[in-house]
Amino acid sequence: MLRSLGGMFLIFFANLVLAQPAKVTDRTVQKLTFTEKSGPVEVWLTRADASDGGLVVKLIAKGVGPRPQALTLYTGGGEDDGPGGGEVKSLSLKLIEVPALGKVVRADFAYQIPGSTGEEQTETTLIGFGGKTRKLLELVTRRTHQRNKNCREVEETALTPEGDDLDGYVAAARKLKVVPVRGDDDEPLDPGCVPVPLAVNCRMPESGARGNESIASDSTGIFAPLVSNE
Repeated sequence: MLRSLGGMFLIFFANLVLAQPAKVTDRTVQKLTFTEKSGPVEVWLTRADASDGGLVVKLIAKGVGPRPQALTLYTGGGEDDGPGGGEVKSLSLKLIEVPALGKVVRADFAYQIPGSTGEEQTETTLIGFGGKTRKLLELVTRRTHQRNKNCREVEETALTPEGDDLDGYVAAARKLKVVPVRGDDDEPLDPGCVPVPLAVNCRMPESGARGNESIASDSTGIFAPLVSNE
């Protein structure tokens, strides 16, 4: 009887250990330092890779409030959907200045799309400060797609701060280019490897809404206001 109970306990303990979440350790990818009206601000971009392949990307800000503030930019991979640590291509931060809003940090997360054969995507988050670290805008700024073996698409969105001291926004210009495989005569092997019109992203990127307007494949203007002083 005691031997049977001991065996049951060992099985229960083993299942309990297996059920524990994979251990995650944060490590710094990049650090930025800049000055706000309230004083110096330090920002860290961190990644944590779990043993099951999961990934957590965070931004840590010190100097924004009385205590360091953490903002989760991405979590996924492992047993969850989305890219994990093995799909990461790059993680980076960049400081930009937006009229009426001030300093904004741009975080880029580039990764290989899970299940694809080399197709990549870059997700961009704009982060603002001023008492609280917060997300201002999230969107995909680069995506590659293998249309066929002789034609590769690259869709890119350039973000440019615009406006004045009363009204600041970011202008997003999208374009689609193609990279054809060429033959010995320097002509594309796929004659149909040409850009196609893109739909324009609407405001409110968090909704995933799409505009009805079609654009020429080389350029367009998309305005995503970040702040408006009324």
